[in-house]
Amino acid sequence: MEWFYPASIEEAVEFVSKGVIPHAGGTGILRSNPDRISEIVELSGIGLNSFLETDSEYIIGSMLTFSNLVEKIKIVDKQHLLIQSLSKAASTLLRNRITIGGSVFLSPIWSDLMGPLLILDSQLRVAGTEERIFYKDFLANRKLLQNRLIESVIIPRKSVHSTYYREVRTSFDYPAFTISIISNSPKDSSSIVSREDFTSLRIIVTGCKSLYCEMTETVREIMKDRNFINSPSFHLKDRVEFVGKRHGSNDYLKEVLTVQLRRLLQNFRSADEKEF
Repeated sequence: MEWFYPASIEEAVEFVSKGVIPHAGGTGILRSNPDRISEIVELSGIGLNSFLETDSEYIIGSMLTFSNLVEKIKIVDKQHLLIQSLSKAASTLLRNRITIGGSVFLSPIWSDLMGPLLILDSQLRVAGTEERIFYKDFLANRKLLQNRLIESVIIPRKSVHSTYYREVRTSFDYPAFTISIISNSPKDSSSIVSREDFTSLRIIVTGCKSLYCEMTETVREIMKDRNFINSPSFHLKDRVEFVGKRHGSNDYLKEVLTVQLRRLLQNFRSADEKEF
Protein backbone atom coordinates (compact mmCIF):
# COMPACT_ATOMS: atom_id res chain seq x y z
CA MET A 1 0.00 0.00 0.00
CA GLU A 2 1.43 3.37 -1.02
CA TRP A 3 0.66 6.57 0.87
CA PHE A 4 0.75 10.09 -0.54
CA TYR A 5 1.06 13.27 1.54
CA PRO A 6 -0.10 16.31 -0.45
CA ALA A 7 0.94 19.81 0.62
CA SER A 8 -2.14 21.54 -0.77
CA ILE A 9 -5.82 21.03 -1.53
CA GLU A 10 -5.06 21.20 -5.26
CA GLU A 11 -2.55 18.38 -4.97
CA ALA A 12 -4.99 16.26 -2.96
CA VAL A 13 -7.73 16.89 -5.53
CA GLU A 14 -5.40 15.62 -8.27
CA PHE A 15 -4.73 12.37 -6.40
CA VAL A 16 -8.42 11.77 -5.68
CA SER A 17 -9.38 12.51 -9.29
CA LYS A 18 -7.15 9.57 -10.30
CA GLY A 19 -8.98 7.20 -7.96
CA VAL A 20 -6.58 7.33 -5.00
CA ILE A 21 -8.53 6.63 -1.79
CA PRO A 22 -8.63 9.63 0.61
CA HIS A 23 -7.78 9.04 4.26
CA ALA A 24 -9.51 11.28 6.79
CA GLY A 25 -10.41 9.60 10.09
CA GLY A 26 -9.83 6.11 8.73
CA THR A 27 -12.97 4.51 10.18
CA GLY A 28 -14.55 4.02 6.75
CA ILE A 29 -11.41 2.35 5.39
CA LEU A 30 -11.36 -0.05 8.34
CA ARG A 31 -14.97 -1.04 7.61
CA SER A 32 -14.10 -1.79 3.98
CA ASN A 33 -11.51 -4.25 2.72
CA PRO A 34 -8.13 -2.53 3.25
CA ASP A 35 -6.30 -5.36 1.50
CA ARG A 36 -7.85 -4.27 -1.81
CA ILE A 37 -6.58 -0.68 -1.46
CA SER A 38 -3.24 0.00 -3.12
CA GLU A 39 -3.00 3.81 -2.81
CA ILE A 40 -4.10 6.24 -0.11
CA VAL A 41 -3.82 10.02 0.09
CA GLU A 42 -3.56 11.54 3.57
CA LEU A 43 -5.71 14.67 4.05
CA SER A 44 -4.62 15.87 7.48
CA GLY A 45 -2.03 18.36 6.29
CA ILE A 46 -3.96 20.51 3.81
CA GLY A 47 -6.01 22.77 6.09
CA LEU A 48 -9.48 21.25 5.85
CA ASN A 49 -10.16 21.44 9.58
CA SER A 50 -11.49 25.01 9.80
CA PHE A 51 -14.81 26.24 11.14
CA LEU A 52 -16.04 29.57 9.81
CA GLU A 53 -19.23 31.48 10.48
CA THR A 54 -20.80 34.24 8.43
CA ASP A 55 -24.04 36.10 8.96
CA SER A 56 -25.87 33.46 6.96
CA GLU A 57 -23.81 30.24 7.07
CA TYR A 58 -21.62 27.86 9.01
CA ILE A 59 -18.77 26.57 6.85
CA ILE A 60 -17.49 23.29 8.28
CA GLY A 61 -14.15 21.93 7.11
CA SER A 62 -14.41 18.31 6.00
CA MET A 63 -11.56 17.18 8.27
CA LEU A 64 -13.22 18.32 11.49
CA THR A 65 -14.13 15.33 13.64
CA PHE A 66 -17.51 14.96 15.31
CA SER A 67 -15.95 16.05 18.60
CA ASN A 68 -14.22 19.03 16.96
CA LEU A 69 -17.46 20.27 15.44
CA VAL A 70 -19.44 19.92 18.66
CA GLU A 71 -16.87 22.07 20.47
CA LYS A 72 -16.74 24.67 17.69
CA ILE A 73 -20.46 25.10 17.15
CA LYS A 74 -21.21 25.05 20.88
CA ILE A 75 -19.49 28.44 21.15
CA VAL A 76 -22.03 30.11 18.86
CA ASP A 77 -25.16 27.97 19.37
CA LYS A 78 -25.39 25.66 22.38
CA GLN A 79 -28.72 24.20 21.24
CA HIS A 80 -27.80 23.50 17.62
CA LEU A 81 -29.24 20.31 16.15
CA LEU A 82 -25.76 19.03 15.28
CA ILE A 83 -24.71 19.22 18.92
CA GLN A 84 -27.72 17.13 19.89
CA SER A 85 -26.96 14.50 17.25
CA LEU A 86 -23.16 14.27 17.13
CA SER A 87 -22.57 14.42 20.89
CA LYS A 88 -24.52 11.14 21.13
CA ALA A 89 -23.12 9.42 18.05
CA ALA A 90 -20.95 6.30 18.33
CA SER A 91 -18.46 6.26 21.24
CA THR A 92 -16.10 8.92 22.56
CA LEU A 93 -13.12 7.32 20.82
CA LEU A 94 -14.95 7.17 17.48
CA ARG A 95 -16.24 10.74 17.79
CA ASN A 96 -12.60 11.77 18.05
CA ARG A 97 -11.81 9.98 14.77
CA ILE A 98 -14.85 10.22 12.48
CA THR A 99 -14.61 13.25 10.21
CA ILE A 100 -17.48 15.28 8.81
CA GLY A 101 -16.33 14.81 5.22
CA GLY A 102 -15.83 11.07 5.52
CA SER A 103 -19.18 10.60 7.24
CA VAL A 104 -20.95 12.67 4.58
CA PHE A 105 -19.31 10.77 1.73
CA LEU A 106 -20.24 7.38 3.16
CA SER A 107 -23.63 8.41 4.63
CA PRO A 108 -24.54 4.95 5.99
CA ILE A 109 -28.12 4.16 6.90
CA TRP A 110 -27.29 4.51 10.62
CA SER A 111 -25.75 7.99 10.23
CA ASP A 112 -26.34 10.54 13.01
CA LEU A 113 -25.27 13.28 10.62
CA MET A 114 -27.73 12.60 7.82
CA GLY A 115 -30.98 13.81 9.41
CA PRO A 116 -29.64 17.18 10.62
CA LEU A 117 -27.87 17.91 7.32
CA LEU A 118 -31.01 17.12 5.34
CA ILE A 119 -33.42 19.09 7.49
CA LEU A 120 -31.10 22.12 7.56
CA ASP A 121 -30.77 22.16 3.73
CA SER A 122 -27.01 21.68 3.83
CA GLN A 123 -24.68 21.90 0.84
CA LEU A 124 -21.33 20.29 0.03
CA ARG A 125 -18.49 22.38 -1.38
CA VAL A 126 -16.43 20.43 -3.92
CA ALA A 127 -12.69 20.93 -3.37
CA GLY A 128 -10.83 22.79 -6.09
CA THR A 129 -14.02 24.40 -7.43
CA GLU A 130 -16.72 26.89 -6.45
CA GLU A 131 -19.35 24.18 -6.97
CA ARG A 132 -21.89 23.45 -4.26
CA ILE A 133 -24.05 20.32 -4.20
CA PHE A 134 -27.09 20.00 -1.99
CA TYR A 135 -26.64 17.06 0.37
CA LYS A 136 -30.09 15.80 -0.62
CA ASP A 137 -28.99 15.68 -4.28
CA PHE A 138 -25.84 13.77 -3.36
CA LEU A 139 -27.86 11.12 -1.54
CA ALA A 140 -30.00 10.72 -4.64
CA ASN A 141 -26.95 10.41 -6.91
CA ARG A 142 -23.68 9.52 -5.21
CA LYS A 143 -21.78 9.68 -8.48
CA LEU A 144 -21.86 13.45 -8.06
CA LEU A 145 -18.81 13.07 -5.81
CA GLN A 146 -17.12 10.16 -7.55
CA ASN A 147 -13.34 10.77 -7.54
CA ARG A 148 -13.98 14.19 -6.01
CA LEU A 149 -13.14 15.64 -2.63
CA ILE A 150 -15.44 17.42 -0.18
CA GLU A 151 -13.81 20.62 0.98
CA SER A 152 -16.53 21.75 3.39
CA VAL A 153 -20.12 21.32 4.46
CA ILE A 154 -22.18 24.51 4.41
CA ILE A 155 -25.14 24.87 6.75
CA PRO A 156 -27.47 27.88 6.68
CA ARG A 157 -27.76 29.74 9.98
CA LYS A 158 -31.42 29.46 10.90
CA SER A 159 -33.32 30.67 13.92
CA VAL A 160 -35.01 27.39 14.74
CA HIS A 161 -35.99 25.30 17.69
CA SER A 162 -34.86 21.72 17.18
CA THR A 163 -34.83 18.29 18.72
CA TYR A 164 -33.11 15.02 17.88
CA TYR A 165 -33.78 11.42 18.83
CA ARG A 166 -31.87 8.21 18.09
CA GLU A 167 -33.37 4.77 18.74
CA VAL A 168 -30.62 2.61 20.24
CA ARG A 169 -30.23 -0.29 22.64
CA THR A 170 -26.99 1.06 24.13
CA SER A 171 -25.57 4.58 23.97
CA PHE A 172 -22.82 3.66 21.47
CA ASP A 173 -24.98 1.39 19.29
CA TYR A 174 -25.87 2.13 15.68
CA PRO A 175 -29.34 3.74 15.74
CA ALA A 176 -32.24 1.76 14.28
CA PHE A 177 -33.63 5.13 13.20
CA THR A 178 -33.24 8.80 14.02
CA ILE A 179 -35.74 11.65 14.16
CA SER A 180 -34.84 15.27 13.45
CA ILE A 181 -37.41 18.01 14.05
CA ILE A 182 -37.14 21.75 13.55
CA SER A 183 -39.58 24.63 13.82
CA ASN A 184 -39.03 28.27 12.92
CA SER A 185 -40.33 29.39 16.31
CA PRO A 186 -37.99 31.69 18.26
CA LYS A 187 -35.40 29.85 20.32
CA ASP A 188 -36.07 31.93 23.41
CA SER A 189 -39.73 30.96 23.42
CA SER A 190 -41.10 28.03 25.38
CA SER A 191 -43.94 27.86 22.88
CA ILE A 192 -42.60 25.72 20.07
CA VAL A 193 -45.52 24.98 17.82
CA SER A 194 -49.29 24.98 18.26
CA ARG A 195 -52.01 23.17 16.37
CA GLU A 196 -53.03 26.44 14.74
CA ASP A 197 -49.52 27.35 13.64
CA PHE A 198 -47.33 24.43 12.63
CA THR A 199 -46.58 25.40 9.04
CA SER A 200 -42.86 25.71 9.79
CA LEU A 201 -42.56 22.26 11.37
CA ARG A 202 -40.25 19.85 9.52
CA ILE A 203 -39.57 16.21 10.39
CA ILE A 204 -37.07 13.80 8.86
CA VAL A 205 -36.63 10.16 9.84
CA THR A 206 -33.49 8.26 8.82
CA GLY A 207 -32.81 4.54 8.91
CA CYS A 208 -35.90 3.59 6.92
CA LYS A 209 -36.00 1.39 3.80
CA SER A 210 -35.59 4.40 1.52
CA LEU A 211 -32.63 5.66 3.62
CA TYR A 212 -34.63 8.62 4.92
CA CYS A 213 -38.24 9.77 4.96
CA GLU A 214 -39.58 13.33 4.96
CA MET A 215 -42.46 12.99 7.44
CA THR A 216 -43.51 16.65 7.51
CA GLU A 217 -46.69 16.45 5.42
CA THR A 218 -47.72 13.18 7.05
CA VAL A 219 -47.51 14.64 10.55
CA ARG A 220 -49.17 17.92 9.54
CA GLU A 221 -52.12 15.92 8.27
CA ILE A 222 -52.31 13.98 11.54
CA MET A 223 -52.06 17.22 13.57
CA LYS A 224 -55.31 18.48 12.07
CA ASP A 225 -56.99 16.30 14.67
CA ARG A 226 -57.43 18.59 17.70
CA ASN A 227 -56.34 15.83 20.08
CA PHE A 228 -53.76 14.42 17.68
CA ILE A 229 -51.31 13.26 20.38
CA ASN A 230 -53.82 10.75 21.76
CA SER A 231 -55.69 10.09 18.54
CA PRO A 232 -55.81 6.54 17.12
CA SER A 233 -55.12 8.14 13.75
CA PHE A 234 -51.62 9.00 14.95
CA HIS A 235 -49.91 5.93 13.58
CA LEU A 236 -47.26 5.57 10.92
CA LYS A 237 -48.07 1.96 9.99
CA ASP A 238 -48.65 2.64 6.31
CA ARG A 239 -46.39 5.69 5.98
CA VAL A 240 -42.88 4.34 6.50
CA GLU A 241 -41.07 1.05 5.96
CA PHE A 242 -38.00 -0.43 7.63
CA VAL A 243 -35.73 -3.22 6.50
CA GLY A 244 -35.91 -6.06 9.04
CA LYS A 245 -32.62 -6.07 10.92
CA ARG A 246 -31.06 -6.74 14.29
CA HIS A 247 -32.97 -3.89 15.95
CA GLY A 248 -36.30 -5.58 15.29
CA SER A 249 -38.88 -6.28 12.62
CA ASN A 250 -40.43 -3.73 10.29
CA ASP A 251 -43.69 -3.70 12.31
CA TYR A 252 -41.86 -3.36 15.61
CA LEU A 253 -39.77 -0.41 14.42
CA LYS A 254 -42.84 1.35 13.01
CA GLU A 255 -44.56 1.00 16.38
CA VAL A 256 -41.50 2.34 18.23
CA LEU A 257 -41.22 5.24 15.77
CA THR A 258 -44.87 6.15 16.33
CA VAL A 259 -44.43 6.15 20.11
CA GLN A 260 -41.25 8.23 20.06
CA LEU A 261 -42.62 10.72 17.55
CA ARG A 262 -45.71 11.21 19.74
CA ARG A 263 -43.46 12.01 22.68
CA LEU A 264 -41.31 14.45 20.72
CA LEU A 265 -44.31 16.30 19.30
CA GLN A 266 -45.88 16.51 22.73
CA ASN A 267 -42.82 18.48 23.81
CA PHE A 268 -43.42 20.80 20.85
CA ARG A 269 -46.90 21.77 21.97
CA SER A 270 -47.71 25.33 23.01
CA ALA A 271 -46.88 26.17 26.61
CA ASP A 272 -50.25 27.85 27.12
CA GLU A 273 -52.18 25.02 25.48
CA LYS A 274 -51.91 22.09 27.85
CA GLU A 275 -54.24 19.94 25.78
CA PHE A 276 -54.75 20.42 22.06
